[in-house]
Amino acid sequence: MDFLKITRTHIFHYRLPLDQPIRVHGHELQMREGLIIQILNETDVSGFGEVAPLPGLSQENFTNAQQQTLMIKTKLKNVPVPQSIEQLNGTFESWLGQYHLYPSVRFGIEMAALNLLANSREINLCQLLSTTYQDKILVNGLLQGPKSVVLSQAKELLNQHFKSIKIKVEGKDVQQDIDKVRSVVKLIDAQALLRVDANQCWDLATATLFGKGIGCAAIEYIEEPFADIDKISQFYDETLIPVAVDETLSNSDFNRIKSIDGIEIFILKPTILGGIEKTWQLAQQAKKFGIEVVISSSFESGIGLTTLAHLAACLCKNTAVGLDTRKYFKKDLLLNNKLPISDGKIDITKTHFDMNDINKKLWTEIKK
Repeated sequence: MDFLKITRTHIFHYRLPLDQPIRVHGHELQMREGLIIQILNETDVSGFGEVAPLPGLSQENFTNAQQQTLMIKTKLKNVPVPQSIEQLNGTFESWLGQYHLYPSVRFGIEMAALNLLANSREINLCQLLSTTYQDKILVNGLLQGPKSVVLSQAKELLNQHFKSIKIKVEGKDVQQDIDKVRSVVKLIDAQALLRVDANQCWDLATATLFGKGIGCAAIEYIEEPFADIDKISQFYDETLIPVAVDETLSNSDFNRIKSIDGIEIFILKPTILGGIEKTWQLAQQAKKFGIEVVISSSFESGIGLTTLAHLAACLCKNTAVGLDTRKYFKKDLLLNNKLPISDGKIDITKTHFDMNDINKKLWTEIKK
């Protein structure tokens, strides 16, 4: 086994403007702010990680994450990378658990360490993590906005051969939501699967009204219909529409969640859940109980998205993943679109990048 020692760590700060505002649980974002961690070994091989808590969803804010990242930087100098961390079987917890890291910081450190290990072996991250992975992964295209806008977006996604589409509903007027989704269903005309994300905006009566209004045959699943997961079984009994959980995974016990009738999909966001190891283990647990998993972005830059794509290639072999977020950025840290989506898929073999592929004008090193 190769032995790696972290000899240097650099922390870079970025602020990337968004092409259009995004709303996350009442927070409207005009830009994304985060940190990039670069760790290097004795031979100057690099591994990059990203720390980008998402306002409205992350428990920590950017200031919290930055302070902790600068703290952990001092703990990494001349530290050997533990053996077999790529097995994701608890070695990261043994190494990093003592620092009680915020979820986004834990994700960034794990990402950097795994990428360092993969680069030192001159293989892709998905090759490091698994012997069975997909060269191409399906992506669900995102729709958001008023009816006219989402219909235009849906036409464009169909023209680009997307086979899975996700629409976010507003939750302010359920009849408008029903009309909008019905219009998208009619436009798609069975050319793609449709998913609905409600962001916990309904009560049981409203969710049931929506579900019956669109019909169980119209959509693949509804994501987070309401905050109280104890209502999911009744909703499923009334509508027969499968439910996906996302935010719920961060604050509810796995044994409780898996026992709820109607929950059939886990939406896994490593930035929110607290790292690659925890995400991997949760995915393995879910699969044992027949629960499907979908790796999803928290609007990371192209650097973070690349790692998520490799993770998805290992865990989501027949399921479209939630990585259609780069289109919301006016600028990205990666030059030349190193994460292209073609025919509704990401080609993992084309996603490798190095220091030459990073737009260094878009970040500033923190000298502490």
